[in-house]
Amino acid sequence: MPRASYYIKHDKDRFNGLLSTIPRYILIITIPLTMGIIILSSNTMYALGGPDFLEGEKLLKVLSLLLIFAPLSSYLQNQVLIPTGNEKLGLFCAFLSSFISIGLNLLFIPRYGYMGAGYAACIAEFVAVSTRYYIVRYKLEYKNLRFFNKSVYLYFFSSIIMGTVVIYVNTLTTNYIISLFICTSVGLGVYLGILIMLKEQVTIST
Repeated sequence: MPRASYYIKHDKDRFNGLLSTIPRYILIITIPLTMGIIILSSNTMYALGGPDFLEGEKLLKVLSLLLIFAPLSSYLQNQVLIPTGNEKLGLFCAFLSSFISIGLNLLFIPRYGYMGAGYAACIAEFVAVSTRYYIVRYKLEYKNLRFFNKSVYLYFFSSIIMGTVVIYVNTLTTNYIISLFICTSVGLGVYLGILIMLKEQVTIST
């Protein structure tokens, strides 16, 4: 946050550039991570707690979406809204998402149990990041802020290819731990390999 505050006062061009750059650095990690967790949810839960944890794999798949929503929402709040003096708008988004979360929990938990809590958490966080994005881009008119661009589309594409390969590799052994290790290694290699071949900007610049 100190650096963001500095750029706003002394180098607005640099600050505007970060609005399009930082989300890409977030999404290049969180998109494939979410895909991997969804596919390897059983392996992950087994690694965390053994056979007794396997029944939590469905909840983990739902909550994995928070890996995308939460960092983006936090970035908008702490690196954009607060440094620009619009923390009250961010607080409004927090209250809105909290209100929605409470309402959805009351509605979903009696019907869906612990899965309902997961659904409510994801929907509330999606509302939080969406409202903050709308405020920053359209109300405050920081047009350089974009969550969807060529690089992000490449992250989704590469993650889908990675996921397809991981699904196949995961069928080669019934050992959850070994499969998790192999799939993680192979998936990471495939994902980065595709991005390098496609000369994705963030990948080739690091």
